[in-house]
Amino acid sequence: MRKIGWLCLLLMLTGSMAHAQYHLIWQDEFDGQGHPDSSRWNYEVGGHGWGNEELQYYTEERLKNARLENGRLVIEAHKENYRTAEYTSARLTTTHKGEWTYGRIEVRAKIPAGRGTWPAIWMLPTEWIYGDGSWPDNGEIDIMEHVGYDPGVIHGTIHTDAYNHMLGTQKGGSITIPSATEIFHVYAIEWTRDAIKWYVDDELYYTFEKQGSGWEVWPFDHPFHLILNIAIGGTWGGAEGVDNTIFPVKMEVDYVRVYQTADQLAPLIEGPAELVPAQKGVHFSSKITDAQSYQWQVPEDASITSRTDSSAIIADWGCQAGEVSCQITTPDSVYQVSHAVNLKDPQLEGPRFYNDQDDPLHFSVPEMTQTTYSWELPPNASFLSGEGTHAVELDWPDKADSLKLTLTNTCGQYELARPVWKPGSQYPYPDADKPHALPDTIDPTLFDYGGENVAYHDLTSANQGEGIRQNEGVDTQNEDMGHGSIGWISDGEWLEYSIHVEEEFTARVILRMASEESNPGSVEVLVNDQVVASDVQARNTGGWDYFEETETGVITFSPGDTLLRLEFEQGDFNLGRIIIKQVETAIGPEPQEGLAELYPNPAGDFLTVQSNKPIEKLDIYDITGKLLQSEMIKNHDRMNRLPLFSLPAGLYVVQIRFHDSTTRTYKLIKK
Repeated sequence: MRKIGWLCLLLMLTGSMAHAQYHLIWQDEFDGQGHPDSSRWNYEVGGHGWGNEELQYYTEERLKNARLENGRLVIEAHKENYRTAEYTSARLTTTHKGEWTYGRIEVRAKIPAGRGTWPAIWMLPTEWIYGDGSWPDNGEIDIMEHVGYDPGVIHGTIHTDAYNHMLGTQKGGSITIPSATEIFHVYAIEWTRDAIKWYVDDELYYTFEKQGSGWEVWPFDHPFHLILNIAIGGTWGGAEGVDNTIFPVKMEVDYVRVYQTADQLAPLIEGPAELVPAQKGVHFSSKITDAQSYQWQVPEDASITSRTDSSAIIADWGCQAGEVSCQITTPDSVYQVSHAVNLKDPQLEGPRFYNDQDDPLHFSVPEMTQTTYSWELPPNASFLSGEGTHAVELDWPDKADSLKLTLTNTCGQYELARPVWKPGSQYPYPDADKPHALPDTIDPTLFDYGGENVAYHDLTSANQGEGIRQNEGVDTQNEDMGHGSIGWISDGEWLEYSIHVEEEFTARVILRMASEESNPGSVEVLVNDQVVASDVQARNTGGWDYFEETETGVITFSPGDTLLRLEFEQGDFNLGRIIIKQVETAIGPEPQEGLAELYPNPAGDFLTVQSNKPIEKLDIYDITGKLLQSEMIKNHDRMNRLPLFSLPAGLYVVQIRFHDSTTRTYKLIKK
């Protein structure tokens, strides 16, 4: 790859990009060799078809499918038997590592050729906040798609609740680039509050303008992340089959660069919004890092301890709330910006429990300037290090007690205390005074304080995941669409959660679970040590991070219920969010006139359709509009149970024709 200097790059920023005064805020030039940079990229893994009947298995950290090579990212698809699939590939995302609302996102890439290939550069939301929390309600932005049987035709598309191919209302454009599979081209979007524009090599070929204010037509007002992948086959890519003589095929990516304007970057100063009085060594920085000059100012009783003319500073704070301000001068503009800082009381941080191994305990407060730290230890406790400083290491006695600290400085005096509990005691997490109030959704990583054989049982003593609570044995992750999850579940393990029920209600417990195993295990649900649901079965979802919901029957929760326990009767699955969903009856409320209810949805092998109008016919279509299943209802029953054995997992459309010849259409997710 030919690297260019930043001055040269600036001179090349012509057309709409230069006019918009964009600033580079995120990039990967793919220097080096080996695996992609894990600080920027995640792998999405699995072979469940991905809602499009795709044929490949996306692998993780497998150099054969994704690697850095000669200054480029290479995503390579192979024809090979791998787990549940006959092809392998890779799908990389920037989830939680690069997410943006508005800006210019550009990718310089050379895409693969061959019938059956379906490379894509696209974006999905990180948080699914609109509609029913699924696709397409929360939006999709396809920066570049190419199907191998239609060589050289580049597609740019959006998907929303109102505009999608299920309804035949999708919005998008295309441009023919004959050399797309032979040389590198720059594929880009420019996304603002009012429009998204698609470019190839800075040639504008499609614009989607905001139409109306609702999320149904414009869900593009919250952070999206980037996805790079090669799919094989599928409803679109495989519409004319797959040529197995083409493999291996690869997409090469020269760089990914993300730019935003000052307005899109706002607020332009990054730094803490709250500090303790007299806090020392606080970092503030400008999001614009390529300015000509910076002039920083802090409140009168604070001081800057680093250079004041760079894009970042270090400051010692004073005794009052105030603002950090900066004048940022670029070749085109001068920005006078500020960042508000409020004050909070210092908190004493450290472990909640002493331990039976007599290990040292560490406690601290934020470091403050010109401060006296007076620690008061319980009997038989002693300092190992740090006496008189903001951070201490203690030898703690084998008893529950409290640690005290008095802070004295020019801002005042603060009396702090922290209880240390006996191991084996159980308390709600993360706030010992606040159990989970039901009905609600419980993050599974927020199991109770207490430790092994008190609040949980795990067969390994170390946390094998990358989530919170690394000092405990439960294997925490963040795989459930960015939410907490539990991995490496084995037979006989269990978790407990303290709960609070204000008044009696009925609910279903919905467990989100994921597995790649052919015969994963199940869960038993207990309330106050009484079994309320057994054999809640996990399924092979095709990926350890592809979670599907399984619900129990109706359970009654009462004010006396204080403990929820999940026992894993078999393992080989991951647990995502635990949803306590309040219901009125076992089948839900009576449908309105002319409406129907589909349940469960997502559905397994059967779907129940209920209406208070006689039903004449039920049709099920795939997302391309192909009729897959049709049922004539002989007696015009108002409640019908449909078998779904023949349908693979994915998204479908159910059309109901009533006896009066009116019709209604509903979305269906098949597990």
